Amino acid sequence: MSEQEGRLGYQDFYAVCNHMPGAERVLRVGGTVVAPTRGWTAVLEQDDGLPPVVQFLLKLKLRVTEPQDGAAEVITPIELPEYRIEDPAIEYEQVEFVFEGPDGIEGPPVIEVEHPR
Repeated sequence: MSEQEGRLGYQDFYAVCNHMPGAERVLRVGGTVVAPTRGWTAVLEQDDGLPPVVQFLLKLKLRVTEPQDGAAEVITPIELPEYRIEDPAIEYEQVEFVFEGPDGIEGPPVIEVEHPR
C-alpha cells in the first residue's frame, strides 16, 4: 500500500480483460482506497478530460471525497465499485487514474491490464 502524508493509501488495484474461451469479455477495474478516518467516499468514473496520448491507455477518474465534519480516526478501507466496460472496442494495455479530490494527494500509479487467455 502506498501512503501519502498519512492521508490516503491504495491497495490491490487491478485491471483484467478475460479472453478465456467461453468467458464473457469484460474489462474490469477496481481496488481499495484506504482512508485515515471514517466518512470518506471513493468511486471510479469515466474521465471526460483530454483523451490519452497512447491509444491503448484507459483513463479513469478516481473521485475521492473527504468527510465534511469530524470523523473517527479509524483507518477505513473503501472497496471501489468495480468499473466495467462490456466487450471493449480497444484492447487496453494500461489504466491511468486521474485523481479528483483533496489537494496535495496523488492517485494510484498506472497499472497494467491483465489478459488471461
